[in-house]
Amino acid sequence: MIWFLALLAAVQVAAPLPPPPARPPGPPPARPATDPAMTRMVALYDEVCLQAVPDDGAVDRLMEAKGAVPLSPEEVRVTFQGDPGRGWLLKDGERNIQVMLELPPFHACSVRRTLSPGFGIFEYRAAANAFKATRQGFAPVQQDVTESRGIRIRA
Repeated sequence: MIWFLALLAAVQVAAPLPPPPARPPGPPPARPATDPAMTRMVALYDEVCLQAVPDDGAVDRLMEAKGAVPLSPEEVRVTFQGDPGRGWLLKDGERNIQVMLELPPFHACSVRRTLSPGFGIFEYRAAANAFKATRQGFAPVQQDVTESRGIRIRA
């Protein structure tokens, strides 16, 4: 079975938050075995979604430098339906990585790829937590659950 992972980052402006609570005492969580495909995907997520976004020009330059192929408006519409956005495909071995950039009013970025069963998102969480630790103003986003064409979506 192939799983599809979408890593999303939404840029939000919020009042500064107090520092996060300290991790409970005890040993740190066990780190799962590293999946090379996940490692590449998380590195790209960090580079594009955490470092380049919200500067659309920086995203364009990065995608061009990596030789990414822009998606057509019809291909972007499959993911975003009526929302504005852009996307690219990057070759990753025998599979593609899809980078999607949703444009305002939401300014979100995602990196998607099919992965083998049993993958974890430990590396993604580590990249996101490191990013959040260097910046203030993050607020939890209210979870949204919806259904589209028989597929339950939780974001």
